Amino acid sequence: MTNDKHQTLETYPLHEVIAVCGAVGGAGRTSVTVNLAASLAKKKRRIRIVDGDLQFGDTALALDLQPSLTVKDIAEREDEKNVHDYWTVHESGIELLAAPHRPEHADLMTADRFGSLIESLQISSDILVVDAETGLTERSLQVMEKADRILLVTTPRMAALKHTRLMAETLQVLDLKHKVDLIVNQFTADSVMKAKEMTELTGVENVHFLPYDYKRMPKSLDVGIPLVESNPKLSFSIEIGKLAEELFPNLQNTREKQSAVNKMMNRLKGSRGNRHEFISKTSIKDSRRS
Repeated sequence: MTNDKHQTLETYPLHEVIAVCGAVGGAGRTSVTVNLAASLAKKKRRIRIVDGDLQFGDTALALDLQPSLTVKDIAEREDEKNVHDYWTVHESGIELLAAPHRPEHADLMTADRFGSLIESLQISSDILVVDAETGLTERSLQVMEKADRILLVTTPRMAALKHTRLMAETLQVLDLKHKVDLIVNQFTADSVMKAKEMTELTGVENVHFLPYDYKRMPKSLDVGIPLVESNPKLSFSIEIGKLAEELFPNLQNTREKQSAVNKMMNRLKGSRGNRHEFISKTSIKDSRRS
């Protein structure tokens, strides 16, 4: 696993874990999770979401999915090795491992087992986005330890920023702060804290701002359609797209990549005889004789 945020996806396999975390509830972890995943899914990669808020996770609701199987079923059956049977697939191609339907079932999955589950899912995923529990719980810490990147979601309100700073300081003590990007969600021109003050207040260098749409965002979550799909030209959707590009600057569409490979293969093919044959030393000699 690599923690170098400047390393591109061309230099190592696509097996990255993104932990979407927050010090307080209501900051928009789930909206960031589903919209970031939907933006990344446009590249036709295997993008997966794990709803790590095992008590009150709403990721399935935010994607308008009704999973028949959840983390609870894996825990009860001790069936981590067959986890591929428990995904619910969204029309965008995103695969979701949903949180249990009831909060009392969360304790069936211990923190250590959840950490091992994340580690095993990483191997078969291009990008695994985990919507973690609020705060520094045992399970959320397991997710952050396994993650390559931690997106610490907050709002520009003073109480949220106070707790976010404390969480960032704790992650520094745990030697995890180097993975952190700060996501200031629901940012507006009227916010008391200005953009340039966020780094100084929280101590996090990499800061991203997501504007808030008071009408469309709540509706998006209610109907279960990510804003990047329903309203791709909105400021929020554009900024989410920029965030995806900054996190993964060389994440190439697999179809585009395949097209580029085909073009190169065609250049290597001979102009004489069967167009599917490669140029070889023998074919060159034959051409000289003729």
